[in-house]
Amino acid sequence: MAELYSGADIGGLCMNCEKEHYGECLSYVSRNGPRQCAFCERDGHFALPRWVPSLEHTDDKLVSSVSLEETDTAVKLCDEHVQPVVNEPTTDKQLVTR
Repeated sequence: MAELYSGADIGGLCMNCEKEHYGECLSYVSRNGPRQCAFCERDGHFALPRWVPSLEHTDDKLVSSVSLEETDTAVKLCDEHVQPVVNEPTTDKQLVTR
């Protein structure tokens, strides 16, 4: 998870935690505007980039790797919709994840 305005990397969610808090809906949400929350029309303050797998063929080897999705294309959430995964209200300086 990244805070969009500071660019700070503030934590992450494993697949199980993501599904516990948001169900399957993050897989299907529209990526409204470049800075809009996926669930409402408010500005998104947090990005949830995905790990994107890739396979590379090198000589006789098949190499699997993952890279983090670009923040610009990641699902965005406003402060209200990121609350299910935090254990205290967000502040301008810190987001604490469970």
